[in-house]
Amino acid sequence: MKILYVGPLMMINKLVPMSKRIFPNLEFDYITYERYTDAPDLLEHYDKKVDAVLFSGKSPYKICENQMNQSILMDYVPRHETTLYRVLLEITYLLKRDICRLSVDTYDKKMMQKLYKEIHVELREDSVFFAEQRYMDPNYKDYVVAFHRKNYYEHHVCCCITGLEEAYREMKSEGIPVVLAVPSEDVVVQSVRNLQIRYIAKKNSENQIVVVAIKLNVPSEYSLMKEDDLSQRIKIMDRLYHFNHRIDGVLVEQSKSECMIFTTKKIIETETNQYKDFYLLDVLREVSAVPVYIGIGYGKTANESKYNAYESMKKMER
Repeated sequence: MKILYVGPLMMINKLVPMSKRIFPNLEFDYITYERYTDAPDLLEHYDKKVDAVLFSGKSPYKICENQMNQSILMDYVPRHETTLYRVLLEITYLLKRDICRLSVDTYDKKMMQKLYKEIHVELREDSVFFAEQRYMDPNYKDYVVAFHRKNYYEHHVCCCITGLEEAYREMKSEGIPVVLAVPSEDVVVQSVRNLQIRYIAKKNSENQIVVVAIKLNVPSEYSLMKEDDLSQRIKIMDRLYHFNHRIDGVLVEQSKSECMIFTTKKIIETETNQYKDFYLLDVLREVSAVPVYIGIGYGKTANESKYNAYESMKKMER
């Protein structure tokens, strides 16, 4: 299996050697960029065959997911609490700064609140500031830098945490105290292993057929049948097709508000971490507030799986 890393130079310099050391039987290649918005163009002109692409962060992944036709497995190294623990230790013991006065991007308030509670430190909303996560904004880096710069120069905070290497370099050059949230080794290892599992599941053509039935519960006043709501339906279907590519499935539209995705048992269970985490729901929430019913059906045949999926969806509606 060959994996392509895509990320800024500092991240790549850590991720690739680490991965080669831990996974000697895998092949690794990489592409580096100055700005994460360049990732789709760089990938488009990359002509060496790989089995999977692993992005160093969520921002380039989200842009490529929306702009590219995914023909191979794609994923990103996730934000994780262990990375944040390391960052807070660096701020406390190396920079000698107060972790109760911070400006933060990439990580959300909920994760920080949980972490601070575990270490018995009060997280005050008037002294810890969180940047809005605008992954699809081409000017996201500029927004992040301006957000941190304002908080620091107005003396609201004493240090900044960023997940964007481009933002880190710019703030560092200005003398603003900042720490780059580089993923820990455990997080990188788990990311590579997840890709391996998805790759193996994808290659196994003898897996049981599973049908994912999806229904949008659209109220009459917000009907997707209306011409003025066509753009909303296009956005929703775009996310469904992206998810379909992600799991190497076959998507069939049943109506304006219903569709099915045919995939395999191993792929869907691996993709959802045994149904603990459903990426499809996350991407649908990004574009629509319309309630969604999803039924997943197993069976010995495609027809039996389809029937069970719709029975499951009916129970969900009830």
